[in-house]
Amino acid sequence: METDGQTWWSYRSEELIGRQITRIALGHHGELLVGTDNGLYVIDDSSGRVTARLLRSHVDPAVTAIAVDADRYWVAYGKTIVGYTTGTISINAVECFSVDSPVNDLLPDKLGNVFIATNNSGLAMVSCLRQAVQRIELGREGGIYSIKAGTADSFTIGGDNIFGKIVLPSDTNFTSTDETGGHAGSHAWDALAHMALSSQGWRGLPDTTVWDSIDDGTYIWVATQAGLYRAPHGGKFALVHERDPILGAPNRVLLQRDAGMWVGTLHGLACIRDGHAEPVDGGGAPLGYVYALYLDDLSALWVGTLGRGLWRENQGLEAMVGGPLTPDGNTYLITQGPEGRIIVLQDEKVVLLNRDLKPHLVTTLSPVSGWTATWLDARTIAIGASDGLRIVDIDSGRVTRHIQSLFRPRDWEFTNNRTLLRDRQGRLLCGLNGGLARVDLEKLRIFEPPVCKLVDIVWTGAEPESDGTTTRVRPGRWTFRVRAFSAWFVESAKIRYQFKLIGFDNTWTPAQERPDVTFTSLPPGEYRLACRAYSPLVGHGPEAELLRLEVRRPIWAMGWSAALGLIESIYDRQVRARERNDSLLEENRALELYVAESNRSLLVANRELEISRDAYQLLAEVDELTRLGNRRNFEREIIRAVALTKRLNVPLALIMIDIDHFKMVNDNLGHQTGDEYLRNIGHILAAAIRVGEDVAARYGGEEFAVLLLNTDTEGALVGAERIRQQVEALALPNKAAPAGIVTVSIGVAALDPGTPMTKDELVARADRALYRAKNGGRNQVSA
Repeated sequence: METDGQTWWSYRSEELIGRQITRIALGHHGELLVGTDNGLYVIDDSSGRVTARLLRSHVDPAVTAIAVDADRYWVAYGKTIVGYTTGTISINAVECFSVDSPVNDLLPDKLGNVFIATNNSGLAMVSCLRQAVQRIELGREGGIYSIKAGTADSFTIGGDNIFGKIVLPSDTNFTSTDETGGHAGSHAWDALAHMALSSQGWRGLPDTTVWDSIDDGTYIWVATQAGLYRAPHGGKFALVHERDPILGAPNRVLLQRDAGMWVGTLHGLACIRDGHAEPVDGGGAPLGYVYALYLDDLSALWVGTLGRGLWRENQGLEAMVGGPLTPDGNTYLITQGPEGRIIVLQDEKVVLLNRDLKPHLVTTLSPVSGWTATWLDARTIAIGASDGLRIVDIDSGRVTRHIQSLFRPRDWEFTNNRTLLRDRQGRLLCGLNGGLARVDLEKLRIFEPPVCKLVDIVWTGAEPESDGTTTRVRPGRWTFRVRAFSAWFVESAKIRYQFKLIGFDNTWTPAQERPDVTFTSLPPGEYRLACRAYSPLVGHGPEAELLRLEVRRPIWAMGWSAALGLIESIYDRQVRARERNDSLLEENRALELYVAESNRSLLVANRELEISRDAYQLLAEVDELTRLGNRRNFEREIIRAVALTKRLNVPLALIMIDIDHFKMVNDNLGHQTGDEYLRNIGHILAAAIRVGEDVAARYGGEEFAVLLLNTDTEGALVGAERIRQQVEALALPNKAAPAGIVTVSIGVAALDPGTPMTKDELVARADRALYRAKNGGRNQVSA
């Protein structure tokens, strides 16, 4: 119906006759949007002519809600919501998603959010962040472990049973014409990638984990968990060098250099030239687990290992140590940026090396600094970590953004050092545990930081006075609680609040989820209460003043004391100030000379402190008696080992060893003999592990622990039995033992790839196995 304000009559569009009208709205160009039981009608209001009827294939055509924002028409068809462009020539569907129950109403806001009132699932929201963060739909699920740029917008990706070439749309929108439908899913802004997967054209490549790939122009090389594969263009993949002790192990990383293909594996580094493989060592010893390879602008090769630190080519490979870089560190990434500077991710440290190759600590990000990184400019890097994407300012070491929006936390887990890449538009392609995503940092810049406002102040035990600017209260036993709020709907669930009572404490309180703070019985004085909100996505918002407070002095402190204080203040300003000024000038000249001399002394002391610090760091994690790692070292290494085994899809074994009847050795033979026995067993364990891969530690007292990376239960049992026999062969006297010599009981547990187990659960399982070995008669291995 329509009206002139006095009379009602049927609307003049004949196509609406007999239709059930559910919703109406006015469009951007004066058109009328009419929701019906059979789609959305767009009508030219001046003529009554229907210019478009919008439907969705395979969706109930009844329109249940309409909303209009700056550049969209939003239409709900039952549980399906579609965003349409609003051009004058045509209307196209550019966004489509579904919710769990029918939609009753839609409300867009100025940020780009769309709030959804559902029939029985409460209030839902389409986040404005979908404009900056997209999931790329590949048509199959699995973690992505490598991304390599091709021509135009094409990329080669590898991952969990995934290998193929994809072509990404250059625009974040997908479009569809009327009646044809569009992409509908749980994510509002999924981009569709055209992809050829291994099962659709990569013949001969088995279902396995793909860690890296290179097309050298003649062959396509693929580093996989099952070994090294190679295929001519258009040909079939074949496993190569499977009998080689290095190349036959699970492969991790590839690097093409001159006429050679360099391959890093769990068992070292090899170079393939003319079909022949040559091992490459470091310092005359195998490199162990090679995780990262990089070629800098001087054509020098860098090698990152797990357990044997960082290496750089100089004639042969030489270890890069000193400062924050350690000889036994886990090195996850090397990447060079503008001005020739190099970023290294090692253990929990982000390390910068300038042209002089001297390492400087940028920051620490515990427990692992990151798995991948890329330079954004000469002062900024993006780091992909276990909990999302961080943007780090190199000079300050400050994390300016921490992105883990829209997806589940476990989907934001980066998995390898080749999973972060910038496309031609400068957006970041992220290979994640949850698939492939794209982040547009420029679109994130439009979001201003959250701003705090005062909600209320509640006083208990006092009746303050206020003149609209300052609140005044007398001293006493009272309490007040201040509550703030930030109407920031970008990522409201992740906002944290900080408070600072200036005049009492000039430091910010730790960031907290609750937006309130309480103070009790402040001393006389003047105070200002400031508040700021923090979002990992955009950082700290501006400081907001919530309260000006004056706690008055008690009456007994007024009178003569105030007058004397005033006289003293005048004398101080007029007489003493001049004397102090002359004295300060003389002191300043002396101070300048002192500072210059101190700076020279500090430079020398700094160098000495760096040497001492490195030595103390080493001592802090080494057991002085056995020279194995200590309990602290073990706790650090098991955290990393569990994280690695989950990301690298390899097993991890833990061996717990306890010396049988050791107390009787100390009681009967003395502690010096007991210490000697411990040293002997420590030597056996040090020789039993693979340098750079495994960890042996003194767990405490007469108990030891051994971590074996890429080792399953069967392999660990073999190693444990060998250790038991070697200890028994020492024939160290112990009359309390049944055999009259020192023996050990051993428990074994393993963490298999894909098994949801924490480090504490792994230790508990090994402990239970050790308990079974001791209860079973000791001098045995149990799993």
